[in-house]
Amino acid sequence: MHRIITDDSKKDVTELLEKAIKDFVKSNPHVDAIVLKSKSPSCGLGTTPVVDIKGKVLYLGNGIAAQIFQNEYTDIDIKDDKFVEKLEKVML
Repeated sequence: MHRIITDDSKKDVTELLEKAIKDFVKSNPHVDAIVLKSKSPSCGLGTTPVVDIKGKVLYLGNGIAAQIFQNEYTDIDIKDDKFVEKLEKVML
């Protein structure tokens, strides 16, 4: 898994995020669906920019929460906010 480094302080918050996400999963074992924030380092679903040390985008991947949720919640729909926006347009 990739590391999450803050832009401003350059602090590695990967383990802190992993713990919070795993605590959420443990506290919420039964969910119906999850909607994540597109392009977010923690929540992007195939839309998170993975960058090198200089900030150059290498490819788009999953954020840390998206990856953990996909591994833990294998029987539910996991979508991002862009999917919801498209769905809203179709329904209007």
